[in-house]
Amino acid sequence: MPTNAVTDPELCYRSNLFTPDRQLAVVPPGSTIAEMVAAATRDPELHGRVVVHVDGEEVRPEWWSRCRPAPDAHVEITLVPRSRAATA
Repeated sequence: MPTNAVTDPELCYRSNLFTPDRQLAVVPPGSTIAEMVAAATRDPELHGRVVVHVDGEEVRPEWWSRCRPAPDAHVEITLVPRSRAATA
């Protein structure tokens, strides 16, 4: 029997900005963006290279732990490449 309830939503994310490859992670309903980023990256050192958009609007990292997107929101998590200046 179909239901409208959101259970174990899948999170689709790209681990590389320059590839169309997508990966999936399962996140519990009501997850914060911080929890979604943790599920997507699994490496806290990469969090500084993550950009998050909810329904097309960028969400700054300082809001990740306080923002819980609606179940029907489009959340885009992208890992951006590190610049050469950042590695020097």
